[in-house]
Amino acid sequence: MVESYNGNIVFPNKQTTPLTRFYEGKLLESETYVGGHVEALEAGVFRSDIPMDFKTQPSAYKE
Repeated sequence: MVESYNGNIVFPNKQTTPLTRFYEGKLLESETYVGGHVEALEAGVFRSDIPMDFKTQPSAYKE
């Protein structure tokens, strides 16, 4: 406002942001960090893709 007053501008233009933003051709809902879960889905990594067997020993629980 001070700069517009010094330049004799009565009503300065308001800065508006576009309603939609794109990143690499994809629509962004927000510009915050994309969580690791979403990044994993985009990379094609799913839990069923990783073979994992969990073997537990009941004696370990007692310790």
